Amino acid sequence: MSNVLVIVGPTASSKSALSLEIAESIPTEIISADSMQVYKGMDIGTAKINPEKQKSVKHHLIDVASISEPFSAALYQKQAREAIVEVQKKNNLPIIVGGTGLYIRAVIYKLRFPEAPEEQTKKVRKLLEAELAEKGLAYLQEKLMEKDKEAYENTDIDNSRRVVRALEVIEVTGKPYSGYRRDWDNLQFEYPAVLIGLKMPREMLYERINKRVDEMIAKGLLEETARLVELGLKKALVAKQALGYKELIEFNEGKVSFEEAIETIKKRTRQFAKRQLTWFKKDPNIKWYDISETPLKTIAAEAINLLK
Repeated sequence: MSNVLVIVGPTASSKSALSLEIAESIPTEIISADSMQVYKGMDIGTAKINPEKQKSVKHHLIDVASISEPFSAALYQKQAREAIVEVQKKNNLPIIVGGTGLYIRAVIYKLRFPEAPEEQTKKVRKLLEAELAEKGLAYLQEKLMEKDKEAYENTDIDNSRRVVRALEVIEVTGKPYSGYRRDWDNLQFEYPAVLIGLKMPREMLYERINKRVDEMIAKGLLEETARLVELGLKKALVAKQALGYKELIEFNEGKVSFEEAIETIKKRTRQFAKRQLTWFKKDPNIKWYDISETPLKTIAAEAINLLK
């Protein structure tokens, strides 16, 4: 039997539902692969599985960091691999479930991350964050361009967290960030694994995303955002990037109307889902299922069969 089952796909594609379906048939524990579900208090906006369902099937890597902590793919790799060992010791199947492609790739494939003393890394990161606050993202983008053009061309330079991380690696290791990025295309397994991908027609996916955003608002996303702002969300380098919260912060600050904020959340979430699919489709090891054509029960049964 394969050691690990992985369920991937864009946001709102029933990944969690499939994992729970599988858990009804075999002993499993679920390892979340969502870069924002690691944060405490970010519940509605990250679509965390509800506490009752978490009680029925043990979940890992949810609520493991405060919003002020810059949780990284390297840290996720370490903690997720520790969770896999823990789950397997109980003779349970680890199911990695989520849409953060780099996190998943970091765990199941032989990826290496830059090694440096934690104190040195923190010091460099603080200096870069200070530059970001004082001089702006454009300044750091230009700095990255000068130091590592290849990294500049292959990094989401509009994402301040990614730009800071690239510069941090360059400063700490004295080596190009692009050299580590090339390793990310190494698809040699760390564990025997089965990868299942969930997809659906674009219109159906976008409709589900729009409905999910409306449901989040109804459940109290605006109030949750206000609570997180009081806890320092606007100063959190990583957590503040989460979809939904930054748009509602702009509404609370009077920069946009409520309707504009909601439409922006929907639009950006649809764009995010498109990027997720683009990432996952680069991995030839994923077996894809269209959930508009195949029921989750059938996919669950086939996934279990593939593990044998």
